Amino acid sequence: RRESDRRVEDMKVKARQALQKAEEERAQALKDVEVERTKERKALVSAFSNKERSLRASIEKLEEEIQRLRTALADRDRNVVQRPGVSGSGSGPNYAAPKPPVRAGPGNISK
Repeated sequence: RRESDRRVEDMKVKARQALQKAEEERAQALKDVEVERTKERKALVSAFSNKERSLRASIEKLEEEIQRLRTALADRDRNVVQRPGVSGSGSGPNYAAPKPPVRAGPGNISK
């Protein structure tokens, strides 16, 4: 009977040790998973930040190009108003036909 009790106690001790070892391995596995997730999150955040930075730079370049085009368009429009007849084929409402040069003659009194 004592031998049997001792074997039961040994089995209980071994079972407790196995359970404790399994719990420690589980805790370590959870830590490893969390470390891996943290690495993945950092990688995703980094990739997102890089993409965001790249997109912001592209937007900035496009805004500069838009501003340049608006300025060029405004300059062109100002030039059309200041010098009528220059921009188109000559058929526009602002087109002024060139006048022939004035020649000296009996009809023109010049000094």
